[in-house]
Amino acid sequence: MWTRADIHDATGFDNGDLFTSEEQVREYFTVENIQAVFGECPYTQAELDEMAETVITHGWHMERRPLWCAYCGTRFELAADELERAIGPGASDPSEWTPQAVAEFLRERFGHTC
Repeated sequence: MWTRADIHDATGFDNGDLFTSEEQVREYFTVENIQAVFGECPYTQAELDEMAETVITHGWHMERRPLWCAYCGTRFELAADELERAIGPGASDPSEWTPQAVAEFLRERFGHTC
């Protein structure tokens, strides 16, 4: 399991502009791109694909952030700045929340019940 810190150290993915799409994340996490950026790539494409999917799942360094209901699997998406305003600047990242905390946020914000 890759952590945000691991992926940052391996690829520097969060040093530049926010990703605008899942496709852009996947394009960044290719052997060819990492070689172009760093001069070499010690990772396999399978490892980079795993990193990309982890970034997408958590919405790290992305303009739009996904939130998943752990109970029914429904996906919600918010602009990163909208999500920050909704949860407040001092709150932890939603990717670190318990399933119950995410469900409560989705109920309050979207009226989602499953």
